[in-house]
Amino acid sequence: MKKIHNIKEAGIHFWDYYKIHVISIIGFIIMILLLDFPALLTKPETKWNGTLINSPIKQEEADGWMKDFKENYLKDFNENHEYRFDTSISFSTSEEVYTDYDQMGKFTALIAGHEIDFVISDKETIQHYAELGGFIDLKKMLDEEDIENWKAEFIYFKNNEKEMSAFGVDLTEFFLINKTKASDSPVIGAIPINSERKEMTVEFLMYLAAMEYKEGRTTRK
Repeated sequence: MKKIHNIKEAGIHFWDYYKIHVISIIGFIIMILLLDFPALLTKPETKWNGTLINSPIKQEEADGWMKDFKENYLKDFNENHEYRFDTSISFSTSEEVYTDYDQMGKFTALIAGHEIDFVISDKETIQHYAELGGFIDLKKMLDEEDIENWKAEFIYFKNNEKEMSAFGVDLTEFFLINKTKASDSPVIGAIPINSERKEMTVEFLMYLAAMEYKEGRTTRK
């Protein structure tokens, strides 16, 4: 082994043997400095999730609603806040189709996981889950002013105790305005009973009402 006599020789010796390691470490540090590392660690914060079952519209259109709702109605410009409306779920509760079971299972799992804050679907689907006790009575959640604004659109279903309650709100007019209604069946919205973001759903209902009012199709403000 070569004997080292001074600091200069020690430095030369170190560089000869460890230069690859030093270059690698310096390159790694430069890469970290160039990357927006805090942004890589930041996960989007889900502010609201809606689901449109048997959707007559494409996902791109639903994304457009969410962008308008977030930026133009809520004035939320935080890029880390996520508002989603899923149109991928499709099944029938009135016809036994084998392929529907996976979709129904997915929907049930999302509900159980508190991942859905608002459901829009046909009357038969909303009625099916209302009878299972899956939705909240809107009259027990909304304040008096909101009840007054929406009571003409309330849709009543029996719950799992056979009591009639306002589990749905008729959104057919909104879909007619946007030319996205695919059938003669009413389009109904309902709030899952275990949703943790009910206040934001009320904001979304007000957003829909504002869009209808803008078109002169309703007296709600």
